[in-house]
Amino acid sequence: SSQQPIATDPAKMEEETADHQALADEVANQDTAVTQVTESGQSLMDLCSGDEQEAVKAHVDSVTNRFKEIQEKVRNRGEQLERAKESGRLFGANALALLAWMTEMEETLEQAEVISIDPVVMATQLQEQTHITKDITDHKAAVEEAVETG
Repeated sequence: SSQQPIATDPAKMEEETADHQALADEVANQDTAVTQVTESGQSLMDLCSGDEQEAVKAHVDSVTNRFKEIQEKVRNRGEQLERAKESGRLFGANALALLAWMTEMEETLEQAEVISIDPVVMATQLQEQTHITKDITDHKAAVEEAVETG
């Protein structure tokens, strides 16, 4: 069976993490039962011979292998959830900082005066525009990263 994709909503992600932890605990609780089946199977194999012994061994191996596969899937899903949570935290922090900067840039641009034909005013406006352009260029990597990760 295929796994569901991991949610990006923090509340849903926490719910998925809690559900996953319950599943991981349930799998861990079955470890004793699998050990008992394995030990019982080994005892039974000691009492049997030939085809019967091979049949018991095949059943024991099947149970053991399936349980290991389940443990591996649960472990992998847990790792995926942890990576997703960390990426979500980083993305959220980066997105908030980026949104604050973009709001500041929008306000700066809205407050900009009409372009003047007076050389002194034009020189000041050019300096302000150069500063704004540099700030935008300095934030380009952060914007690209947010777009790429988000």
